[in-house]
Amino acid sequence: MNNNEDIYACYCTGLKTKLESKIFNEKLPHAKTHCLLNIVYEIIKECEFAITQMQLYRIAKRENRKFLFLTSYSEYKEFDSIKDYISNIFTSSKFANNIRIEAHDFGCACTASELLDTARKMLIDEESELTTAIIL
Repeated sequence: MNNNEDIYACYCTGLKTKLESKIFNEKLPHAKTHCLLNIVYEIIKECEFAITQMQLYRIAKRENRKFLFLTSYSEYKEFDSIKDYISNIFTSSKFANNIRIEAHDFGCACTASELLDTARKMLIDEESELTTAIIL
């Protein structure tokens, strides 16, 4: 691999930019900003993993196979749709709850909830776009 065209990276740069802009627009104290930037990093990791699982789900469905999503803490769970899986990640999973607890301890729970919601919406939009592209 000698040039960048040979490299595939899933990194969600658009999401990272959106999340960071929400933080930096608020003029928060250093400790809160640091906490929220750590949360952004965790959200990006979770999004990247979710994208991989979404791709595997599509492959399993194409082959008429059942797919179990790997959720927080090595639990496997079946979801009726990818949207249900995405909503679970950013609303009721152990991951989302841990993010909210960490943010609450630093006094930035509202901003953390906004970050989770932004990531949820981005993944749902991406899923809708991919589904539309596959149908066409």
